[in-house]
Amino acid sequence: MSETPRIDETVIATLVHAFYGKVRADAELGPIFAQAVGEEWDTHLAKMCDFWSSVMLGTGRYHGNPMGTHLKLSGLAPAHFQRWLELFRQTAEQVCDGPQAALFTARAQNIARSLQMGLFHRPSQMARMLAVMALLGVVTLFAGLAVQAQDKPPSNDIEALQRALDAGTASLAYAGDGHGYVPALLAAFHIPRDSQLLVFSASSLQFDRIGPKTPRALYYQDNVALGTVLDGKLIEVMAADRDSGVAFYTLDVTKTDHPRFERKGGECIICHGFASRWASGMMVANMSTGPDGKPINLDPMHIFNLTDHRTPFEERYGGWYVTGQTGAMKHRGNVTLDPADPLTLPPGGLNLASISDRIAASRYLEAGSDIVSLLTLEHQSGFVNLVTKINAQVRGLNNLQIKPELRATQDDIDASITELAGYMTFADAVPLPSPVSGSSDFTKDFAAEGPRDGQGRSLREFDLKTRLFRYPLSYMIYSQAFDNLNPAARERVWRLVYDSLSHQGADGAAAIAIAAATASNIPAFWKPPAAK
Repeated sequence: MSETPRIDETVIATLVHAFYGKVRADAELGPIFAQAVGEEWDTHLAKMCDFWSSVMLGTGRYHGNPMGTHLKLSGLAPAHFQRWLELFRQTAEQVCDGPQAALFTARAQNIARSLQMGLFHRPSQMARMLAVMALLGVVTLFAGLAVQAQDKPPSNDIEALQRALDAGTASLAYAGDGHGYVPALLAAFHIPRDSQLLVFSASSLQFDRIGPKTPRALYYQDNVALGTVLDGKLIEVMAADRDSGVAFYTLDVTKTDHPRFERKGGECIICHGFASRWASGMMVANMSTGPDGKPINLDPMHIFNLTDHRTPFEERYGGWYVTGQTGAMKHRGNVTLDPADPLTLPPGGLNLASISDRIAASRYLEAGSDIVSLLTLEHQSGFVNLVTKINAQVRGLNNLQIKPELRATQDDIDASITELAGYMTFADAVPLPSPVSGSSDFTKDFAAEGPRDGQGRSLREFDLKTRLFRYPLSYMIYSQAFDNLNPAARERVWRLVYDSLSHQGADGAAAIAIAAATASNIPAFWKPPAAK
C-alpha cells in the first residue's frame, strides 16, 4: 500500500489562502464571494482553514452550516461549482505535492457533488429538510453539538456508552491484531460480527482509503451501525437518537486510556441528509463504481441511489461485495465498471461464495459480505428513514418559524404514515426470484435473537425462498427508532398494520399473535380478545 500523503495545518493554510486569492481575482466567482463575504475575509479564511482541518484531519474545529450558507446565495449555478473545482485543482497542484493535491481534489469533488445535489437537483427538498432540521435541533449538528447535560437521560446508545466510560463502569479493550477497538465496540453494542458487509465504493468519510482491494467494513444491529476501514484514522458510528432521529460519531483508532466519541456534523449530514426528503438517516445506496473505487455518476440527478426492499434487484448493490448463493437474482454487486463504457455491467458478479482472491480477507473480522445481512440492512435502513421523515414532518406541521411553502402538511404526514405501515408489512417488497443463502452464520444468529412467542415463533425468522422474512411484520417494531416515533403517528401506524395483517390469512394472524406476545409498546386494541 502506498504511503498516505502527509497533510498538516500548514499545508491546509497555504492551500486555503492561495485558493481564495485566485477566487477573489476570478471574473466568475469573485463577485459572488465579494457579495457573500464583504470585508470579512480574515474571518472567512480562518473559517475555511477550520473547515478543511475538519475534513482532512478530523479535528472537528469547523462550526458552520455549509448547505444552509450556499442556499442563501443568489445567482449560484452549476457552472460556478465547475469553476470552483477547476481553481481548487489548479491551486492544489501548485502548492501541494502530487499525492496531497490528489487527496484534496478528491475530497473537494465529493463536497461539491453533495452541495450541488441539494442546491440544484432537489432544492425544494433540501430547503424543507433544513427547515425541519432546525426544529429538530439537527442544524446544531452543523455547528458542533454540545455535550448533553448529564442530568438528562442519554439520547442514544453511544451517549450511554460514553457516560459509562467516563464513569469508569465500562471499558474498551484494544485488540493488538490490527482491529483496535472494533471487537470491543461490537461487544459493547451487541453487534454480531457476522453482520459484516463490505463496501468498495469510495463514498464515505474516509473515502481515500476505500477501494476494491480495501473495502469499508460495516456492522450493525437494530439501533447502532459501525463502519471501519483498513489503516483508517477513525471508527464511524451511527445510532438511533431520541432527539435527532439519527446521530453520527467518530472514535479515534489510536489506543488511549480515555476513549471518546466525537459527535459529527456537516461532514456526515451533507450526505446523510439525502436519506429522505425531510430528514437525515441511513444510507444504503447503489453506486456505480470504477476500478479505483471512485463513484461514476451516471445520472447527476441521482447521485445517491438509495435502495431498500422495494428496489428492483437489478438496481441494487453497485459498489458492494455480495457473497453467498443468490440464485437467479440479477444485481450490480462485486464488479467495477469501465469508465469508458460505464453502461455495460461486466460478468462475474453473481453467486460468489468467496471474495478471498479480491481482498486481504485475514484483515477483516469475517471473510465475506453476506447477502442475507445485506438484504436485512436494506430493509432496516428504509424503515429508519421513514420514521425520521415522519418525526420531522410532525415537528414542522403548522410551525410559524417555517415559511408556509416549506412546512409539512397533514397530507404529507398521512401519506408517510400510510407508507410506513405498508413498508412494515412488506406490501411492496420485491419478491426473491429464487432461494438465497448467506456465506456466514448471520442467518442463524439473527433469527436466534428473538424474542419468541409461546409457540417459539419470531419476527426475525427468515424465509429466503420467495421473500426475506417468514412473517409479514418487521422486526423493527422492537427498535429504538420505532420507540422514538411520534406517539400519535405510531398509534396510527399500529392500527393500519393491524388492519393489513388481519387480511393476510394465516401468516398475518401469526404476525399479530407474535407481536402481541413480544412487543412492549403495542396498543391495547392489538391484544388477542382473551387478553383484553
